Amino acid sequence: MIATREQQDARAKECLKCPFYVKATKSCGTLAPKNLLKGKKAGDLVELEGYERRVRLCGCYLPAKWAARWTECPLPGKHKRWNKLVTKEDIDHIKKILKSDKTKDWYQDFLNTYNRVFDKKKQPSSCGSCNATMLRELEQLVEKYESE
Repeated sequence: MIATREQQDARAKECLKCPFYVKATKSCGTLAPKNLLKGKKAGDLVELEGYERRVRLCGCYLPAKWAARWTECPLPGKHKRWNKLVTKEDIDHIKKILKSDKTKDWYQDFLNTYNRVFDKKKQPSSCGSCNATMLRELEQLVEKYESE
């Protein structure tokens, strides 16, 4: 579920160059509770502790976003600085894997998918515990993705 150190560093490097990056809060734009931002978009005003501030972009604490494989830079279109490492299509495929009968072809698809989404190089293994751990990690990735 966590991006590699190199991936996190690359994401951070891009954000540090961005004019919307706020060094003091390590955020992208105005840091604000998610419930205050419902229905708001960049440039809208929100009430924060008795005063109004302009909302710019996501306001997220970026070190957490740099680490999460399913997050991306909030800038639109050509301004986006980095993309998701795990996409909705990946999640949909993982769900299909989790529901499928476990055959030899299933195992190869499972292993290839696991290695791709977690940037690993696991080899086929007859270790039931190892395979169960990888399955749990895929299940947790789906749960985390869907809770965001």
